[in-house]
Amino acid sequence: YSIARPRLYFLILEKGRATWDNDLTFQETVALLAAKPQLKIKDYFYKRMKDMRKRKWTKVKERILKQYQESCPGKLLYDFTQYPANGRALCETRDKCLPTLRTQSSAMWSTEKKRFLHGEEMLAAHCFPVTEEFAKAAGTPVLRVDGLANTHLCKMAGNSMHVAAVGAGGAV
Repeated sequence: YSIARPRLYFLILEKGRATWDNDLTFQETVALLAAKPQLKIKDYFYKRMKDMRKRKWTKVKERILKQYQESCPGKLLYDFTQYPANGRALCETRDKCLPTLRTQSSAMWSTEKKRFLHGEEMLAAHCFPVTEEFAKAAGTPVLRVDGLANTHLCKMAGNSMHVAAVGAGGAV
């Protein structure tokens, strides 16, 4: 049995602003979409936040961290929603990139930053313009996420696709 299910994707474009850049050929566009990411795990953790072990740290989280350290030494990222003791450890990809973000991905732990990836950072990883800098680069207004709970932001990011993936789908 396949675990895949039929899916329906919506692509929302602002009429008149979505255009094809005529300077690139289709092959050049596809090559850009297939380019390897240049960001490192630490680049996704751009918000200034304190070491989260100083607050809201539980014995369960400490146990999961210890299990990851034992089963996946040297990794940069641990997904605390997956349990290494059950053989389901989820860390960064082989090329040191973020794993697929899912709706339950609200506990991506950085071993370097000593904190979880924030929901806003997860949206930024999908190229949503959640900061002035990202919005300027995209030529769009800032996507305001203030006032939304972190768990809601994580769920939104888990239900989203990276802009390049959407572009690749639109190009096909």
